[in-house]
Amino acid sequence: MSGRARLGRRTTRAGCSGLKLIAVGAIIAGSVLSGGTLAPILIGAGTAYLVADSGYQAVSGETISGKRLTDGERIWAGVDAVLTAATGGFATYASVLAKTGKAATTTVQTVGKAVNYADDANDIAHTVTAMQDDPWAQHSNLE
Repeated sequence: MSGRARLGRRTTRAGCSGLKLIAVGAIIAGSVLSGGTLAPILIGAGTAYLVADSGYQAVSGETISGKRLTDGERIWAGVDAVLTAATGGFATYASVLAKTGKAATTTVQTVGKAVNYADDANDIAHTVTAMQDDPWAQHSNLE
């Protein structure tokens, strides 16, 4: 593969990560600027985007930029899609309840916390595994 083709793929992959950062930034900024009024809609939209992206990766075996995923990466993507959907769903539900002046039941709060902890554990495990596989991966885009 030519240097130009490698650069194009790397740029496209970086663009996908950039889209995620922009989406998260828009959710936060929109929620703050609207005084929280748009928070349920923005959290729901952001969650839908992240779930769709991870779900696509798990099902198709490639990223939206065309990078082929290993079986292990597909499993991570599937787990990430499920946990993102669960955490985003609970966050949206809690946000809607807060806007109506109601509080979530203890059971809903407990399940929401458990899902958040599972998502955090998944993120940590994924990071540790990635670092074991390629400890210098964070420097690969500097070539």
